[in-house]
Amino acid sequence: MTRAPKRALPPTALALFAALLGLATAMALNFAIHSRDFAVFWKTAHFVLEGGPVYSVARDGTWVFKYPPWLVPFFLPFGLLPLAAARLCWAIVQVGALAYILRWTARVSESPRLTAVTALLFWGLWQVNAMDGQISLLLLVTWLWAGSPAALDTLTPRSALLLAVSPAKIFTAFPLLGLRLSRKVFRTMLLTLAMILVPLSLPALWVTPGRSPITLASSYVEAMLSGGQLLGYDGVRGKYNQSLTGLVLRLAEVPPEKTLADIAVFLVLGAIVAIVWHRFSKPLPFTHRWAGWIALTPVVHPLPYWYSFVLTFPLAALGLSAALKRSRLATAGALLGIALLAVVTQKTLGGLGARLELLSIKSWGVLLCCAVLVASSKSKSGLKLAPELKGDIAAASAFFGKWALHESRLAHAVEQDDRRATRPVARRHNEKR
Repeated sequence: MTRAPKRALPPTALALFAALLGLATAMALNFAIHSRDFAVFWKTAHFVLEGGPVYSVARDGTWVFKYPPWLVPFFLPFGLLPLAAARLCWAIVQVGALAYILRWTARVSESPRLTAVTALLFWGLWQVNAMDGQISLLLLVTWLWAGSPAALDTLTPRSALLLAVSPAKIFTAFPLLGLRLSRKVFRTMLLTLAMILVPLSLPALWVTPGRSPITLASSYVEAMLSGGQLLGYDGVRGKYNQSLTGLVLRLAEVPPEKTLADIAVFLVLGAIVAIVWHRFSKPLPFTHRWAGWIALTPVVHPLPYWYSFVLTFPLAALGLSAALKRSRLATAGALLGIALLAVVTQKTLGGLGARLELLSIKSWGVLLCCAVLVASSKSKSGLKLAPELKGDIAAASAFFGKWALHESRLAHAVEQDDRRATRPVARRHNEKR
């Protein structure tokens, strides 16, 4: 037998693969060399291994560890390595996370090339996230891997991971509103807290002065709220805060120390965004709705820096893929949304870019991508309807089909009766003639 000759990849695919390889390499280098926030994770792991407390604003200042105590064990292995080696391992983990995100998006969008193109348009956001060394990609991987409509109905590894990682920055628990919420969810939450989160918090409790849970909780809250007091107005209310919550507080000139104002605006704005997205995303499959919930998280978060908007990548890619099946206008809208998200900055547009950043331009880009995705779902050649909607439509079609058949039979019977009634009259008329 002779083997069929292998097909060579087309030049476009080779070019995209080379570009993605360059993207991953640049991102890995930034993680390995910079990753400023990862240095905080590494130092915290060192402190814990040496018996020091996890949270200490007096010791660490602005660079205090701000994540929940049950996430501390995840960073402990990095504390066993020198910082350079730990950063290299962190870079490998992040590149693996990027590969999974690209694979998931390509599979759901059914367009690997558009996924690659969108990833390249997000080049700047990937690199900013890498230089900060943030956990945003791991957060996104968790959501994409574990998200499903009934994910929280029972205690499973996926539901436990969702409940443990989603509130990493408190307000990042927002996407959980996109899952099915019932009484079972509260049972799952209690089981996760008792069986997983509390045991994972024991290392942080062990090094807390007095080993007091109250001291651990209060020091965590102090560290979490320290940003508004230590970062200053520009750090909290400046152009680097690209959320709509930040825009409202910026326009109202609320001091960054007023943390309750941040929480209040988040609750109001988050409720509005959640209701609107829940209402208009119903025709979409769950994967597309879920990508929207994830992407809307930095829109309502009180303090999302630029790196947080890597969470919007699946939505942007899915929106572009759906728009291309709809119309040129939808495609232009999707590209504009991606440009607002990833391209429009002070570096690219100078003074105009700076003014647009003060208007939280990235959040408006997310909203535009959401609108394009919903509008494109109405295309005949676009997205498939959600399974639950398919069932409703089938039931409605069967009902109206039966109703139409019944009405047609009734009309036919009435017509026959009318004909029978008019026959005697016609006979008498003919007899008289």
